[in-house]
Amino acid sequence: MKDSKTTHAGLLLLRLGALLYDAVLLCAILFAATGLLMTILHKQTPFDTHARLYHIGLLLLCFLFFGYCWTHGGQTLGMKAWKIRLIGSDGSQVGWFQSAIRFIAALLSASAFGLGFLWALFDRQAQCWHDIVSGTKLVRIERLPQTKQPVDSSGKNR
Repeated sequence: MKDSKTTHAGLLLLRLGALLYDAVLLCAILFAATGLLMTILHKQTPFDTHARLYHIGLLLLCFLFFGYCWTHGGQTLGMKAWKIRLIGSDGSQVGWFQSAIRFIAALLSASAFGLGFLWALFDRQAQCWHDIVSGTKLVRIERLPQTKQPVDSSGKNR
C-alpha cells in the first residue's frame, strides 16, 4: 500500500473490537442463510433431522466469510473499521490454506476460554495462537496525511 504506513497491531482491544464488528455482520449473514434454508425446505426449523449438517454448513459459511475477506485484501469490515490488516509473516498476502489454518486455530483459541487470544498480552510480538500457527500477523494501518490540492476561486480543485 503506497498511501499508508503499516505498524504492528499489538493491542488486543483492536482485535476484539474488529471481532465484535464482524460478529454483528456474521450474525446477519447466518440469520439470512437460515431464513433462506427454511424457505427452501418449507420447514419451521432446520434442526429436525439434519442438525449436524446444518451446523457444519453454518461453520463453513463463517469460514467462507473470513477466508474471502482475508484472501482478498486482508481485511474484514471490522478490520477496516479498526484499521488493521492481516498479512503473512513474511508480508505477503494470505492464501486460502493459511486462512483455513487460521480459522480453525482461532476457533481453538476461543474455545480454550479465550486463552489463545489472551496470549497476545504476553507474546513479544503480540501474536495470538492462531497468528503463530498460521504464519500470519495483524498490522495497524495508519493513514498518511493527504496534501490539500489548490482550490481556485470557484471552490473547485484544480
